[in-house]
Amino acid sequence: MSYVFPALLLVGALFLSPPAQAQSAEEQVRAALEATPSVAVARAEREIALARAEQRDIGEYETSLDAGFARRLAESSSDTSEWQVGVTRSFRWPQKRRLDNELARTEMAMADASYAAAWQAEALEWGSLWVQWDQARALEAIMGSRLEDARARRDAEAIRVDQNRGRDVDLDRLERDLSLAAAALQGAQTDRELTRLALEARFPGTARPELAQGLLSETCRLSQDTEDALSGMLSANPQLHVARLELNHAELMRQRAEYDRRADLQLGLQVFSEQDGRETGVGVGVSLPITGGLRAARLTEAASAQGGRVASLAAAEATIRRQALALIARTIRSERQVEQTREAVTAAERVLTRLERGRDLEAVTVLDILEARRALWGAREAEIAASSDRLKTQLQTAIRLGCVLGVDG
Repeated sequence: MSYVFPALLLVGALFLSPPAQAQSAEEQVRAALEATPSVAVARAEREIALARAEQRDIGEYETSLDAGFARRLAESSSDTSEWQVGVTRSFRWPQKRRLDNELARTEMAMADASYAAAWQAEALEWGSLWVQWDQARALEAIMGSRLEDARARRDAEAIRVDQNRGRDVDLDRLERDLSLAAAALQGAQTDRELTRLALEARFPGTARPELAQGLLSETCRLSQDTEDALSGMLSANPQLHVARLELNHAELMRQRAEYDRRADLQLGLQVFSEQDGRETGVGVGVSLPITGGLRAARLTEAASAQGGRVASLAAAEATIRRQALALIARTIRSERQVEQTREAVTAAERVLTRLERGRDLEAVTVLDILEARRALWGAREAEIAASSDRLKTQLQTAIRLGCVLGVDG
């Protein structure tokens, strides 16, 4: 009896405890992105860059402590002890310290922006692989329906032949169509499995039909105005942000190299004792290195690097602008293509229905029916391709605008 009450408490706790909340679609994809090797590498590189920036902010100079002791031996007098202790340190000029602080902040921002760029690249890759798998799934379903339809028509024609109402040549044609439908289904099944394996290999656990649709939001849409849409995509692009920060960093490095032509001061303080303490003193020293051609060469190198960053930024802006315009054009085109392919499917279904009525009246041949069926299945495949392209552009737009799967969540 002593075990009954604790057991009842345990059972009650199990039944009364709130169920664990299921992860949202974005949380599931985000977990897969976090585990990718490229994001892990970018995360490590960001930590390294942040540590380097902290080192720059602190500075490379350290305090040096010098100490010495000596025993002086003299024939004419008694032996004496001597000792000295000194402290030396180099100091950055205020302008250099200010630039180093700005460089540290810029390098931290560059590290964050580079990590965001790597994250977005993985998110875009996930969207592309997921849409390919989803399209293959849809095509497999269509090919399955095509096979069932081809088998039903073959069986109906076989009955007509048995009743002496059909021709053997028409039955052979339907048998061939059935074989082609079976081959098409097998190919679609292979494509679906290959795309699933590719998706799971890169992003394990994300081959789930509901994920992408759960990410999309009605509020995450491009502006109808092309310039506004382009401006929004450029402002949210992390690669462009990285290029601009790299140019700013190169300018700061040039200024730093220019200030570095003036060497930093080294100050020293020394305390000494001689003659067993009968003579003591304090000394102060100042050291200033004489600069040469090395620092001038470093300035030339920094100026050249800045010019290269200007060209790199211009190239990045042109490339990203071209990609953004292409995505905007694809968004408009995909919407039109979905509408057009749906109209094509409706028209093909209408044609096939009319021909089937004529077939019942024996006014239409099997060839006419087969041609209409091929047109219908072709229109349905085109509709799937258009819908997949629209979904892909919607995902890419949402990711590039930072609406979904953003690096900050």
